[in-house]
Amino acid sequence: MLVDLYRVAIHSYTNKLQVLLVSLVTVVFVASLSAEVKTVIKQQLENVANGWMVNRVARQASRMGCHEFSSELYQSLQTHVASEPLYLRLNSLKEFSQAVLCLSSLEDGDYSAAIAAIAEVLRFYQKGIASLTLALSPSPRTPTEPIPVQNNQQLPPALVMIIAVVIYSTH
Repeated sequence: MLVDLYRVAIHSYTNKLQVLLVSLVTVVFVASLSAEVKTVIKQQLENVANGWMVNRVARQASRMGCHEFSSELYQSLQTHVASEPLYLRLNSLKEFSQAVLCLSSLEDGDYSAAIAAIAEVLRFYQKGIASLTLALSPSPRTPTEPIPVQNNQQLPPALVMIIAVVIYSTH
């Protein structure tokens, strides 16, 4: 029954059926955490669904804590967009999903792994913020015009404060 509903909804352009499909896909990949099910869902979405629906599924996957799946969907969407700002926005969402994924694998009491994970998370967030900054900057840019983030590679002060609190609380 679910497969039949999926087949009907995937070809529909009505918003209600697409919302139903996003909900259906979300229930399936949260209920079944197997890699095979996620691979089948991802292939079906890439082959049949439009980009907007894939984006909605990726956002819902992020909300449900399936950051690896959402990161893969954002990565696949990047190859289908026609503009640089959309590509950069998707890249920032992918980087943010990967940052959260780094933190989800931590175990209690393993402080050296926590410090390494925080460094990795900061790297992902910095790449995501840089992509988002570029996506929001005026276009088109010429090769002689510097990219806006080249002059300011510092982390945002709020992020630096969070890092300091986390490091201080582990000692």
